[in-house]
Amino acid sequence: MPVWTAAAVLAACALLAGCKQSRDGAASAGAKPKPVVKEAVKGPVRVRLEADRDDFVYTERLHVAVEVVAGRNVTVDVPDYGLQLAERRFECLVRDYSKTSAEPLDDQSLRWRQEFDIEYFVSGTYDLPPVTIKFVDERPSTADGGEEHEISTEPITVTVSSPTPEEVSVEKLVELPTLSPRDLPAEASPRRMWIWAGIGAALVLATAITVQLLRRRGSRVAHATPPHEWALAQLDAVRREQWVERGMIQQLYYRLSDIVRAYLELRFGLMAPDQTTDEFLADVRAGTVLDPNQKQSLGDFLRACDMVKFALDRPNADDIERSFDAAREFIQRTRPREQRAA
Repeated sequence: MPVWTAAAVLAACALLAGCKQSRDGAASAGAKPKPVVKEAVKGPVRVRLEADRDDFVYTERLHVAVEVVAGRNVTVDVPDYGLQLAERRFECLVRDYSKTSAEPLDDQSLRWRQEFDIEYFVSGTYDLPPVTIKFVDERPSTADGGEEHEISTEPITVTVSSPTPEEVSVEKLVELPTLSPRDLPAEASPRRMWIWAGIGAALVLATAITVQLLRRRGSRVAHATPPHEWALAQLDAVRREQWVERGMIQQLYYRLSDIVRAYLELRFGLMAPDQTTDEFLADVRAGTVLDPNQKQSLGDFLRACDMVKFALDRPNADDIERSFDAAREFIQRTRPREQRAA
């Protein structure tokens, strides 16, 4: 009797805690994410960097906006912030990019604005770099003599986490069978009722413990999509983004190399986002997860990307197609053996 009594008390506690957690979770889920804004003002120039949130899962998009407002007779050099992101080697993809240049406002000042969404490939903490603007104040009321000024915002730090894996759904774990009143014996004795209460307590406690363990494991649980399928899908997405048609060749090669390096992290655990290509390849050569031919192919691909990213090499259409093919072939050749194409 005391055993079942204790079990029933534990079940009630677990149910109450679960109800509170559900209410808290619902309130949290219903709350609109709070935007994060970094702004700087210097003389006649105002610069604003805004992200619609700073904590999300990598299946969601982060919306980012950059806005620069300058008074009349002020010459402003507004950089391409999307290119800044690429130069910081973010493991992300810039989507839905739009910008306006020198849009006049009611007070006769001019506004430049860039907006885009960002999709991150892997979980982690990232910095959206500061927006740095150079300008020359040529207003008659100033005596700068053409002197160049600089203004920068602060960076924005965002945290990207892993979603709950599809193959281990919390919703499925809590879909436990329950007994309706008509399923119970017509004349249930007190002892039998305590037995059912104990069984219910055990089920509730097992479910609660399992859910908490899964949530604590978080990103350590493998994602439902195999790394090679994810990487190949990313390559297809890059093609659809039409970087070549928009003349964004350098950004395209940042994307290609980032996808391959993110694939290596997901597939083999080779995590080195801050290493240079030479440092990364040195670690790969010292390891055993790739055979010599695969190491050579990876080195050739990443160095070819670096030639475009840093040496500003201008590949033609055939070169770009070969780069796509090289990335795809490397991923196909290093996927799990039982899943390789015939």
